[in-house]
Order: sequence, then structure tokens, then C-alpha cells
Amino acid sequence: MSDTSTRHSLAAPVAALIPAYRAAPSVFDVVHATARHVRQVIVVDDGSKDDTARRAAEAGATVLPHARNLGKGAALKSGFAYCRAQGYRLVVTLDADGQHEPAFIPELLDCQRRTAAPLVIGSRRLAGDMPPLRRFGNRFSSFWLKLVSGYRHLGDSQSGFRVYDLQAIPPDVLLSPGTGFEYEYQVILALARRNLPIATAEISTVYGRYPDVASNFRAGKDTARIIATYLAHALAKRRGGRKT
Repeated sequence: MSDTSTRHSLAAPVAALIPAYRAAPSVFDVVHATARHVRQVIVVDDGSKDDTARRAAEAGATVLPHARNLGKGAALKSGFAYCRAQGYRLVVTLDADGQHEPAFIPELLDCQRRTAAPLVIGSRRLAGDMPPLRRFGNRFSSFWLKLVSGYRHLGDSQSGFRVYDLQAIPPDVLLSPGTGFEYEYQVILALARRNLPIATAEISTVYGRYPDVASNFRAGKDTARIIATYLAHALAKRRGGRKT
């Protein structure tokens, strides 16, 4: 992990955006640890029926509520709109379930500042503590993402631990139509269509720290949406190639 000081991180116009759904057991700790590295923590409570919003607010987060569950992509878009309105340029996104270690935020920010990439993705080690089924799914989706996007260096397509440069990313990219997990793939593919660079930084993750917080990824429905996203990009690329 980087030795970048907390003071350096706080001096930069950086916000953290945490989409949260039914994350009451974990969100307080995640917000509290994240706040050390950024100026403001924003939690989008995506229609939770538990105490997610209250616990996030108690930890010091600005809470943006959704009246009903709209999906991770919708939560990210609400958060990005708020961050733009507040004048933030760099936005760190991470999950509310405690999987991502906020201590790696300086590492991701350093990578962004070194490379000036519009998007930095925290790349998890696809071994060790990662559950076998999740590891297989990640490798499968990463293989296809590399194939259709041309970003051969992306080893972790599913990581939501990222840094977005809101000035460098075209606004329409952040308005990609997805409302679920496919949204994060759509952003990558939209950047690929514009030949914009994506950087990666290696991170560690922790699984099972909060056993009462279940994954919101729906294997059937969300996987189908991701595959549809790949196919739509591949078809659009093929049509574009025929026109040239």
C-alpha cells in the first residue's frame, strides 16, 4: 500500500461514491475508513429497507436516497451527477459490503495522477481468498471484455473499486443506459470506442468479513445483461468496420 499521506489525499478535490443496498452491517465501517482518504463520502442508498441510510449518515456520509431499488448502475449515475454538481473531478467508487480496502485509495489515486487515465480500475488478485465460483466468473468475463474492448491489460473486469476522472470522461459515457452491474462494463466499452486509456492498480480484497451482507449480483439476470452488453458492442464495432 502507498505511503501517501492522508493530508495529501484530503487536499485534492476527491470524493468517494459508495452505492449501497441492504448494507447496514458493513456501511458504517466502510464510510469511516474511506473518509480518511477523501474530502467527502457519498452513499447512494438504493432503496434499502434496513438501516443502511442511517448507519451511513452516522458515519458521516452524505446520503442520497433512492425511493426504490434501481440497481448499481442507477446508483452510480445518481452519485456522479451529485459529484459533478459539487465540483469534484476525481471520484473513487467502492462497494459497501467491506470487500474493498479503503486503505488502497491512495494507491489508486497515485496511479491516476501518474497516468492521467480517465479511469483507473483496482485489479484484484484472482486467487487466494477469492471464492472459486467468483474467480471463474471474473476470469470468464475478463476474457471476453479483453476480446471485445481491445484492453488486453484488464485482468479484473468486475472490480467496482475505481477512480473516475469526471473531466476526462465524456459526460455521455457516464450516462450509459445500464442500471445494473452491466453499467460498469458499458463505461469501459464506451471508453474503448473513444480510444481513451484505462489504467489498473493491484489491490487486495477481503471476502466474508460481513457474512450478513449478501451479494446483490444475480447470477442469471445480471450475467445475461453483461453478455448482451458485449454483444451490442461487438455488433456496433462490426457495423462500423463495414462502413469504413
